[in-house]
Amino acid sequence: MIINNSNLCDINEIHLHDASFNNMIFDYDSKKIVIKLEGEWNDGNYIIKFYDVLYHEMICCDFWGGGCYVVE
Repeated sequence: MIINNSNLCDINEIHLHDASFNNMIFDYDSKKIVIKLEGEWNDGNYIIKFYDVLYHEMICCDFWGGGCYVVE
């Protein structure tokens, strides 16, 4: 699913809570960020892509509660 201005409300149908963080790739040349998540409870896998990224900064930190889960 591609989210853009015409279907912006569809993002409410995506449930990333408790998904497992697998990978993040920042491609400087193509100005693209790709984040890969593995869903829990048969929610499937998610790939989130950001295009035309102007700036990227990453901070290393400990995940809350341990593990590699996405917490809202």
